[in-house]
Amino acid sequence: PLNQTIKWLVDIFKSPKKSFTDGELAIPSNMEIEVLKVLWVESAATSSEIYAQLDSTIRITSQDLQKILEQMADRGLLDRKKISPSHEFTFFGIAKIELSSKNRKNKLYLYWPLLRKGKLITYLDAKRYLALSSSETTSTNGRPTLAKRLEEKLYRLLE
Repeated sequence: PLNQTIKWLVDIFKSPKKSFTDGELAIPSNMEIEVLKVLWVESAATSSEIYAQLDSTIRITSQDLQKILEQMADRGLLDRKKISPSHEFTFFGIAKIELSSKNRKNKLYLYWPLLRKGKLITYLDAKRYLALSSSETTSTNGRPTLAKRLEEKLYRLLE
């Protein structure tokens, strides 16, 4: 049937969401760590609630935060659920098109972390230990070594 064929083609082209069962976690950036710290306290929040809870010394726009949250969801650090109203037209139960231009522009998602703080600390510490025990203990190009960068991320998580 045509519906099953179209669904099969769409599934082929969809990129699978990364999961933590693969053994390798995504190492978050400093900004992503700040977002995770907010979500670990709040459990779940919208982008505007996250933006309000971020440290005031962080210079970021709401649009930049939206992009970061979307990237974090794609990388498997967060999960999200659309909570804004929608008026969608569906092709064969697969492809959805938002008919309202207001709803298309103003999507609102609820975000929550997929990773516990303790697990991330343990993972980063293990990666730091492996980087220290490898041959990359000194930096030749003036950049901090991987071990030093991971140590800074650990300090940021623990502050």
